[in-house]
Amino acid sequence: MLDESAIDAAVADLRYGAIGVTLWHAMSYALASTTWGALPGDPITDIPPGSGSVGYAYLFARPQRSVVRGSFVAKSAPAWFATNRNAGVVMRTLLAFEGNPPWAKLRS
Repeated sequence: MLDESAIDAAVADLRYGAIGVTLWHAMSYALASTTWGALPGDPITDIPPGSGSVGYAYLFARPQRSVVRGSFVAKSAPAWFATNRNAGVVMRTLLAFEGNPPWAKLRS
């Protein structure tokens, strides 16, 4: 089993602007405060994930990447599934998180 520092190092070496750890990476796009797109700095001759970023509602000057982490096993269907009976509660909670994020949980 990998330790957390090995996982963090592996994620840091990824050349993408939006990374999902044990969840769909598009969650970075769904959260308005995170980036979505390519990792800055790739030469124009080699940009496999594309170029540029979108999102990041906090308008950081030079965002590098966003890493969104989740549980390996979902406790319920995602909020956007029609079968999720708690979608309204989940979406309101996500909106509250976006409006007032826990800055202490951000990592460099």
